[in-house]
Amino acid sequence: MSNRNYKSSKNKSQSNNNSLKINQIDIDDVINNDTLNAHLSLLKIFKTLRHEDDDINRLFLSKAEKRYSIWLNLLNDKFDNDSDIPIPPIDVCQIWHAHLLSPLKYFKDMEELYKQEYRFPIERIYKCWNENNDEYLNSVKFWEKYTKQPWILNVQVESIFSLNLVNAVIRQYRFTDKIINDYTVNTLMNHSQAIERYKKFLLLVKNNERDLVPTIDIDLCWHTHMLHSIDYRDFTKKYTGKIINHDDRISKSILNDNFKQTSDIWYKYFNELLRYD
Repeated sequence: MSNRNYKSSKNKSQSNNNSLKINQIDIDDVINNDTLNAHLSLLKIFKTLRHEDDDINRLFLSKAEKRYSIWLNLLNDKFDNDSDIPIPPIDVCQIWHAHLLSPLKYFKDMEELYKQEYRFPIERIYKCWNENNDEYLNSVKFWEKYTKQPWILNVQVESIFSLNLVNAVIRQYRFTDKIINDYTVNTLMNHSQAIERYKKFLLLVKNNERDLVPTIDIDLCWHTHMLHSIDYRDFTKKYTGKIINHDDRISKSILNDNFKQTSDIWYKYFNELLRYD
């Protein structure tokens, strides 16, 4: 009896200590209800771009990747800061989104290929495509004037980027399907629980060398954080001493094994079960 009481007290004390550590994580302001809801809405729009014919889909994405390169060159020529850049076509947004989700390679490409980096204006993109507002109309005019290309891509070229962005978009399909179809956060306006779990995940990443695997709600926060590339790099370098990379090319069997390890570590630190929903 006394042993059980001792263990219970110890676990409670350990949980409280880790809660204090979690509260010390001053997570970037870019992870909030508005950005998470905007990200979810964008994923739904991205899914509508997918063609059921794989060959047509790959052709579409190859063309979109070329347009993404045109977009970045256009920004480089026309803008010295990212405060007032227009919104790109939605196919370009999808490629840009996938590029950002490989933060180390994205940083390498931006540093080597372009004079500066532009922030991904996730909330402006969402409002632009959801409301067809004045910014949408101005963005269409800007794109068509300077690129001489249609705003809506109708369906190859070699990529100049270190990441195969066509395959990167396709690899994101599973995450997009999972979060749109199964994730209960779609019906919620408050993502505070997911954000707290993401903080816990960052704490584990900082204190463990293993490749940890997040749950779907943590992954949404992680992806949203990576979309704010400058903030993400600065935060992870400051908090962990390195840029936390994200690799979506790992096989399912390795992911399952790594999640089992993650779940064990999670329970050890926080005295709670971790489900891979």
